[in-house]
Amino acid sequence: MEVNKHCRELFKEKSNRVIISLSTSSSKLRFLKHLANQCMDMKIQEIDEVLAQASKPDIAVFNDMLPGLIANCKEEWRGDPKEVEHSSDKDIPCTLCGTPTRWVYLIKNKFTGQVINVGSTCIDQFTEIEFHQQKTKNQIKKEAIRQQRLLELVRKIPGIERRAKNYLKKLSNFSILIPNSVAKDYIEISKEFEAKFDEVLEKGRKYKIEDFLTFILLQNEELVKIEQYVNTSSNNAWVVTRQVVEWLEVNNKYDVLDELKETGYITYEIADKIMEKTFIHEFADELNFLIKESFGGELFEIDFENNLYNIKPFKGEDFFVACPIRTAIQCFGWKVFVLKNASNGEAKVRIDVKNIIMVSVINDENSRIYALNQLKNRLKGTDVFLKLYNGSSVDNYRQELEIKGYPKKSDLITIVEYEPFLKEYKRACFFDVNYDLAEDIRFYIKGLGTKAKQYTAKELKDLRSVSKEFNL
Repeated sequence: MEVNKHCRELFKEKSNRVIISLSTSSSKLRFLKHLANQCMDMKIQEIDEVLAQASKPDIAVFNDMLPGLIANCKEEWRGDPKEVEHSSDKDIPCTLCGTPTRWVYLIKNKFTGQVINVGSTCIDQFTEIEFHQQKTKNQIKKEAIRQQRLLELVRKIPGIERRAKNYLKKLSNFSILIPNSVAKDYIEISKEFEAKFDEVLEKGRKYKIEDFLTFILLQNEELVKIEQYVNTSSNNAWVVTRQVVEWLEVNNKYDVLDELKETGYITYEIADKIMEKTFIHEFADELNFLIKESFGGELFEIDFENNLYNIKPFKGEDFFVACPIRTAIQCFGWKVFVLKNASNGEAKVRIDVKNIIMVSVINDENSRIYALNQLKNRLKGTDVFLKLYNGSSVDNYRQELEIKGYPKKSDLITIVEYEPFLKEYKRACFFDVNYDLAEDIRFYIKGLGTKAKQYTAKELKDLRSVSKEFNL
């Protein structure tokens, strides 16, 4: 039987070996107390050699009982959380770790009355002392009785506590989420196992060892069924992976996790609540296939920092749009998840170049220029002229658009902010519209009111020069 890594790390700390040796809670766990005394001044290599010689039953006790024993031993000690400067001229060693220190804490065992000095690092292991919430003697004795009952069970069935108490953790070891329908019998058996186990430890109820062995056998049978489900389902499309589960847990989306447990699969109805990277990549691959198939475009990049899919709608053109990932899932997920009908009364949005552009934004500088050039081409033959200005702003806009043609037959130049203008006329940049585009732009300017500033060509030239000179 292998030594548990966590228990080995605990035992490697000399302070833990000392506290086991000095506390009464270890008196009935003779092997662990003897081991602590035997290895008191050993290095980890020597401790490993001693453990290698231990019997399987003793290693089972070490693996199953050590963490609880250390916790119980620390409960025995109380003291003043304030540091005390000792009177000796020389630093004295901490009783637990041996590190010399001038400032010490004095702690006292509730049962033996023994007082030991503890350094400022080791005192942090006694969390109860700091808050003055020590357990009473009766509580500690009750814990000791529980530990004795657990020891009896562990000697007969190594690992029984983990089987009875940590059964849900077993499900989290699988590479995909186990749905309720598959895990139901395993969980019900384990809950009954846990209840019987607690009755023995907390109330001292009599038991038959065969009953616990039967629970373990039934658990194993259900785990085999669960493993079969994992083997047949792990490569299926949209199965909930462990990465998705962990992302939901980290982001406290337990309501979403509960919904996913119903089927074990990500569905259109819930997909937009999941922004986990592997899922976002998988969805991108499927959406890109549909985009190429539909109109020859390409989803060529994922911007995880801003949660955007960057998509080239026109093959061979230096132009792309940025579609918010959640929007892409909401609008086009019905097709990716192969739904015949949209859910929740939502209308289906067709995957075509127009819809991709309309639900996206144009952030890239070259793409903004490309879009404006398309609009300028559509305004040819009208009295409205557009020019994008990227120099010093006269109105503190990110980008200024100069528009001639408002009012009609006027030589004034109107300055508007380009970004909202582009958002308003994005459709008209690339697709035919059923209205007079030039007149609509004049109406748009009128609606801006004082936000649209007008200048003569000379006034604007002078303002640009001043702005440039003073870096405005």
